[in-house]
Formats: sequence, C-alpha cells, structure tokens
Amino acid sequence: MEKIKNFLVKIVKFVWEYVRKFLAYLYSGLHNSVIISVCIASFFVALSAGILASGIENIMSTSATVSVKGTMSTNVTSDTGVYSVTLEMTGLKEDRKNLYKQFDTETDRFLKFLADRGVNDSDITSIKKGLVDEEVIEEYSQYNNDGKLVKFNPAKSTLTRNIRVDSSDVYLIKKLADSRLDLVNEEFELTGNPTVAYTYSKLADIRKDLLKDATRDAQERVESIASNTGQTVGKISDIDSGSISVYAEGDEDGNSYDTESINKTVVVTVRATFILY
Repeated sequence: MEKIKNFLVKIVKFVWEYVRKFLAYLYSGLHNSVIISVCIASFFVALSAGILASGIENIMSTSATVSVKGTMSTNVTSDTGVYSVTLEMTGLKEDRKNLYKQFDTETDRFLKFLADRGVNDSDITSIKKGLVDEEVIEEYSQYNNDGKLVKFNPAKSTLTRNIRVDSSDVYLIKKLADSRLDLVNEEFELTGNPTVAYTYSKLADIRKDLLKDATRDAQERVESIASNTGQTVGKISDIDSGSISVYAEGDEDGNSYDTESINKTVVVTVRATFILY
C-alpha cells in the first residue's frame, strides 16, 4: 500500500512538471486564449490526479489494529543442582570449647557422608571450621513461693553450619535428595530439612530463538484473523516480549519458575500489535 501511495504522488509531480513546461512552451508562441484553455485543462488533470492520490491516502489511513499473543516452548534438562543442609549441635555454654571440637568432628563425619555418595571436595561450599553461627540461651531459674528452686536450665550454646553442594551432575544432587532416610539412620542433627534446587543456566541462549518463533506464531494467528475478516495484515506497530517462564515438564499450570524438577518446559510469550487494512 505504501508503494501505491508513493507511485501516485510521483504521477502528480510528473503531471505538474509536464504542464509547467508545456505552458512555458505555449506562452512563447501561442495566442493567450489557447494558453488559457490549456491552463484550464491542465488544472483539471492535476486536480484529478491529486484527488485520486488523496483518496488512496484516505483509504490507507483507515486502518485498524489487533493485538495477538504468540507463544513458543521447548523442553530442557536442568544442568545445575544445589543441595543444602544446616548441621546443628547444642551443648552447655560453659563447655563451649569442647562443643566446638565435637561440632568440627561432626562436620567431618558429614563431609565423609557426602564423599561416600560421590560428591567431590570442589563441589562443596561450607563455612570454615571455627566460623560457625552460635546462638546462646542463658540459664533460667524458677522458684516457688517459698523461695525454693524448682527448675533450673543451664546456659546453652547452639552451633550451626551450612554445607552446600553445587554440581552440574543433577542426578548426583537427586541422589543426595533421596538419601534423607540415611541422614536419619546416621543420626545427623539438622536445622530443618535439606533443600534442593535444579536450574537451567542457558535460558538467555535459547530465549532469542524462542522469541523469534513466538513472534512467528503471533503472525500466523493474526493472518488467520485477517483471512476471516477479509483484511490485509500490515506491519507490527508494537510488540511486548513479555517474560520467560520455566515450568516442570508437562505442568504449565504450576509454578512459573520451577526449581524442584530436573526436566523442565521453557515458555516464551509475546504480545504483538499488527496493523490491518
């Protein structure tokens, strides 16, 4: 449509230039009445071309827009896993020195637990020995109305240390996650349950292609709409790339940023606005 408009504008310019030169030629050798007649005829030729171009421009300016959504998805396998636990040990505050030694020994026992299941030292991130979190509960005494001691809790210290395993072997992380019963049998004291997360690190690499395919999907949708209404699809006037969502494979109604599943479905959605003629 833009090419048609430009073509008609060129015609108008051409006609006017031709008329101008022709008038100059007539002016040099013809009678004034002839010149006037030609001028009138030329005026109507130029006017007709201008009206035609204006009509085409008005038709072109009468357009509508439609906004459609396009989506594209692909399945991926997580390439990074994280396993995190927090060891805990409580003892008497007055025996803190011995408590720290016992906690270091317990930490070594847990690191061996990990090594026996295939974890490399380079995959382990842990707070160094001696640098632990400590919470102190001061002693508590309770007396009855006669002033007799009926309850006494000595001051205690609780030590905690987080140990985290990061690995590209997600099935190793899954193996650790499935060893919860072993932790119980080994009598490790933990603060809460171990946490596990699986992620895919190359989302940025696949996003570009998914955006391209999602935009193509939007184009196909709007062309379907236009074919049913007898309209022509023009250019994209606006596009919102939206966000990228990561679901557990086959569960696109679930959490939009899944970290619990190894196998995932990555979905990219765009909303594009097209001009229709």
